[in-house]
Amino acid sequence: MPRNKKSANDTPAVTRLCFTQRVRLFFYIICIKTISTKDMKEMDPRFEIRESPGMGWGLFAREPIKQGGFIVEYTGTKIPAKVADESDSRYLFEIDEKWTIDGETQENQGRWVNHACVPNVEALGEGDRIMFYALRDIFPGEEITIDYGEEYFDEFIKPHGCKCGAEKHLK
Repeated sequence: MPRNKKSANDTPAVTRLCFTQRVRLFFYIICIKTISTKDMKEMDPRFEIRESPGMGWGLFAREPIKQGGFIVEYTGTKIPAKVADESDSRYLFEIDEKWTIDGETQENQGRWVNHACVPNVEALGEGDRIMFYALRDIFPGEEITIDYGEEYFDEFIKPHGCKCGAEKHLK
């Protein structure tokens, strides 16, 4: 039968699924659309993006990473600091006094790195680039985290309470 013609018995596979399967498929499709767009470059196979308890989405290690190991580059549009000061983006990473990277794009794998008061990653500036490196050994399944710094913490995290799970929050 030609590909463009359908018989009366041809129905999309989704309609033949039971309710539970449809819900799972719908959730899966929503997740994929949320974290994987055509603009996102190929994911580094050492990592995966998945839900992070209390944080939304996060970047997780799929394999061991040694202390000092390269994690990801924080990428995006390089914008003047004056433009960044007026921006509503929450994905701004200051390079220096004059320049900032707006990493809001889905292509930026560094955007999935959540805040932690006791992080396992640090950011180092290399010219006009921001690179993330492991502060200690990171184990498979462990979330990749960084300290966002006092200014971001006070403006965006503190008003809602930090959810990083550090001991100082458990008191």
